[in-house]
Amino acid sequence: AVIGGTGPGVRNVLSGNGNAGVGVRGQGAQRVTVQGNYIGTGLDPAVAIPNQNHGVEIAPAPERGSTGAPSDVLVGGVWNSPEANLISGSRGSGVAVFLSGQGGSGIVVAGNIIGLDAANAIPVPNDMGISIRRDVAAGSMPPVRIGGFRGDSCNVIAGNTYSGMYIMGYGARNNDVRGNYIGVVPLPGGSF
Repeated sequence: AVIGGTGPGVRNVLSGNGNAGVGVRGQGAQRVTVQGNYIGTGLDPAVAIPNQNHGVEIAPAPERGSTGAPSDVLVGGVWNSPEANLISGSRGSGVAVFLSGQGGSGIVVAGNIIGLDAANAIPVPNDMGISIRRDVAAGSMPPVRIGGFRGDSCNVIAGNTYSGMYIMGYGARNNDVRGNYIGVVPLPGGSF
């Protein structure tokens, strides 16, 4: 499934919801791409229209009988391209990943602006930038990748109310956080 995309007119504005802007839930949710959206803002990316929970939530769905986490989820893509999401202004984390002992492989959050407007100039804060939680120490522990090589897949995570990056739970191991701007922004016109 693709939520958004890179072509003209495919951007979603996913804001003002009573829960998450985007929910990817349950082990059956696989090969999901979230790209090119404004999540938690209006069409004016400097104005927050908060989601009451997270901007993007990736989680098991035990209430639907699915105790495992989604797999092969891409939030964003290449930085400074139409693949990037603007994820700002929500009352929870910009992106929240909850893992269990099953599933959860291939989750990547890359190339997004989280906590600022689209020009990286004005704070439009989420509570936290990105959070990863896994309280179960048993079962598989696939890594979650946040960012990548700074020139193509970094996230800009700044302007949020609390932590830019928050990893919690005794089972939240093996994660890969690299190449991101956390609490700072790239210089205007600067190169990588």
